[in-house]
Amino acid sequence: MTALGQLDRFQRGSDFRAWMAAVVRGAARNMRRSEQARARRERTPRLIATTSDMDSPDPAGLYEALDALPAMQRECMLLRAVGGHTYTEVGAIVGVPEATARSHVYRARRALLGRLDGAGTTEDA
Repeated sequence: MTALGQLDRFQRGSDFRAWMAAVVRGAARNMRRSEQARARRERTPRLIATTSDMDSPDPAGLYEALDALPAMQRECMLLRAVGGHTYTEVGAIVGVPEATARSHVYRARRALLGRLDGAGTTEDA
């Protein structure tokens, strides 16, 4: 199906088998990347699913864990999780590239999960 969608890109006079092989390799690579990304998303626990999932909510523990984060990680995390900003917006607000904002949020989430792990605040969703 992918090859039919890209048939207009085929150059007349070139080797059809080589072109088809390139299309198949590209499709296989894209499927593998999708599967890897899906597996990463499913492996990564969410910080807090819902407040009803928590046995005993401890906002003081959360605030303490947030305060323990480096300032840049905390700011990026709050802008993303609470403010609902995209990574591009977070990067623009704090003055770092988008990829760096993603890294800060990722590291902040991992640190919070590590600190709050025993407090009943991490649920896979």
